[in-house]
Amino acid sequence: MAEATERAQLQDAIAELVAQVKRDNDSELGSIWVEHTPVFRINISYVTPDDRKLVKYRIDPKIRRYVKLVKAKKSRAEAEAGATEIFKTIEGSGIRDFAGYVEEDSGDVVLELPSNDMKQRVLNLIGSKRQNIRVVVKPIAKPTAGPIGVVSGDYIEGGHYFWQQRASDEASKGCTVAFQATYQGRLGILTAGHCNPGPEGTGYWHAVNGHWVEIPAPAIARWAYGTKYDFQWHDITGYSRSNAIYYFNQASVVGLPKSGWVRVNGTVGYYGQTKGMVSCKSGRVTGITCGAITSGNYYYNGANGWIRVFRASGQHLGRTGDSGSAVFSDAAQSTQVKAYGILTAAQAFSDGSSEMVYSPIDYIDPWGISLLTQ
Repeated sequence: MAEATERAQLQDAIAELVAQVKRDNDSELGSIWVEHTPVFRINISYVTPDDRKLVKYRIDPKIRRYVKLVKAKKSRAEAEAGATEIFKTIEGSGIRDFAGYVEEDSGDVVLELPSNDMKQRVLNLIGSKRQNIRVVVKPIAKPTAGPIGVVSGDYIEGGHYFWQQRASDEASKGCTVAFQATYQGRLGILTAGHCNPGPEGTGYWHAVNGHWVEIPAPAIARWAYGTKYDFQWHDITGYSRSNAIYYFNQASVVGLPKSGWVRVNGTVGYYGQTKGMVSCKSGRVTGITCGAITSGNYYYNGANGWIRVFRASGQHLGRTGDSGSAVFSDAAQSTQVKAYGILTAAQAFSDGSSEMVYSPIDYIDPWGISLLTQ
């Protein structure tokens, strides 16, 4: 337990190193990933490993002893170019129901397809490009999808949820709230862009303090096939400001009470996330659940740049209604967390395992949206 606690406390230092490596354009660079068994290691791979390659990185002394230089079969640039060519070939045939990624540790392309028939069709399509491709047949994760009436003291936080209409019944519940954030000096909230707005002329409804508030249609919404963006921002002027994310601990996450709050004190974007790191989310349906990142550059929805997380057993990582959930760093050791992203999709499997896919939080930056971190 002491060792696990130490690892959790190293998250910020690991994220900083990951960001440096993912931004590195060295032509011989393979990747970076975290291993937990049989021993804890932070691996950095190069086609020609040389200790001098590590000199350029600012490695926090707290994690230096865990960093190992290993050999890569091919460079990241070569591997990702090959993967993109395969993905575009598949899309060019009209197939969109698939996903995939370059495996950080092996450099192989992992191609995810929904059926054996589709597998055979795709293998015939790519022909001689099959080498170093691993095909996995599995369901593809699916999206789970200035206010009026605000009274002083009204509040809304990550982990809360919207209503599609002004009716307190289960069928009217909408997506989960991710984070509070500001845009052009106004207070607002973020959720997933694929979540449908409410009836024509409105956004969502929110029940708080015994009354209803009408949340306006999003000022910004980004979600389309072929992109890596999935967010929408709604004005909540008049609400209390908060960097809190509420959770209920239905999954019995070790170290957390049955319900509570974590607070966002910073962000870690796409460049700070890689295989082996722990990601948690707080959704209205499944509560707080955590898993390990399996790809820090997942090809999903027709684009690279997503993050995929896997959980071997226990409470599923997400179900319908969890879309829009805040995704953040491991909360088991601290109530202060870093925002990682916004949940887009989830899938449960027959063996009890599950996965989730999310859009990294820094993808909101180009629109001038800023998370509340205090």
